[in-house]
Amino acid sequence: MVVTGLIPDGRALVWSARSESNSYYEFHGIPIPGKVLADRVAAVIHQHTMQSWYRPYGVVVIIASHDEFNGSALHMIDASGQCYGYFGCAAGKERQMARNEIEKLSPKDHSCKEAAFELAKICLLYTSPSPRD
Repeated sequence: MVVTGLIPDGRALVWSARSESNSYYEFHGIPIPGKVLADRVAAVIHQHTMQSWYRPYGVVVIIASHDEFNGSALHMIDASGQCYGYFGCAAGKERQMARNEIEKLSPKDHSCKEAAFELAKICLLYTSPSPRD
C-alpha cells in the first residue's frame, strides 16, 4: 500500500486497511484479496468525501496485491473514493508524464528485471526534490 498526499490521512487509512484485513482474516480464515481491500478502503474515503461532518481525505492510495485466486493486481484509489484496476499507474506532481512513459512500456516485450530497470528510470526522471517536500 502506497499513499501520497497528507501524511496523517495516509496513516489513518493504513490503520483502517490493517483493521479491515484483520477482520476479514478472522471471519473468512484467508488473507483479504487485493480487490476487496481496495474496495473497502475506497468506501472509507468515499464516506469521508460525501458526509459533511467529515473532512475529506487528501490522499491517493495505490494498493498492489497478489493472491492465489486472482494473481497480481494493482488498484489506485483517488481522493474522491473511486477505485480502478491498472497495469501501471502513477500519482503525484508529475503523474501525467510518468503515466505516458509507463504506457509506452509493453509488458510482453520486457522481462521482470528489464521492466524494473525501466520503471526505476521513470521514477528518477519524474521525481525531483523541491523545497516544499
